[in-house]
Amino acid sequence: MTQLDLANYILENMKKDNIVMNSGNCGMFAFALSKIMQEYDESYESLMIFFHEPKDIEETRELADREVMVYHIALAFDGLKTSKKNMEVFDADGVVEVDFIYNWIKEEYGQGKDYVSIHLGNENDEECLFVIRNETCFRNNWTYFYDKMQKHIDNYKLENRKLSM
Repeated sequence: MTQLDLANYILENMKKDNIVMNSGNCGMFAFALSKIMQEYDESYESLMIFFHEPKDIEETRELADREVMVYHIALAFDGLKTSKKNMEVFDADGVVEVDFIYNWIKEEYGQGKDYVSIHLGNENDEECLFVIRNETCFRNNWTYFYDKMQKHIDNYKLENRKLSM
């Protein structure tokens, strides 16, 4: 099973359970999925944090220290397109192109692509969680999503007797 297969399997089953993974929960959902990915495949990539300026952010913690507006958080991993021209990420909608997210941010917040930056939050889990907790309006902690995801993985293992990537 590839990373993308695993992510799609989890997402499909969480949707069947009517679990709300967006509307403020995107960061906790992405963080939980990143933890699952780390457990099953060491080539996991990164959280993608979409935020309003400034473009000189170097460390994840700066997003909260400088109180920037976080628009969306998604996940990048093997199996998704990575070219700047048509980069893809994974969120509660599944595989989406980064341009789709830029367009959504423009519609929702009035900020065009020139005013939105992306930060790869892969250097420190605690710093990523700090930003998610302080700069998003989540309703469920990452452990809620993680437990639901793990339940679906356990069910998959029972049905298929193994999970290999």
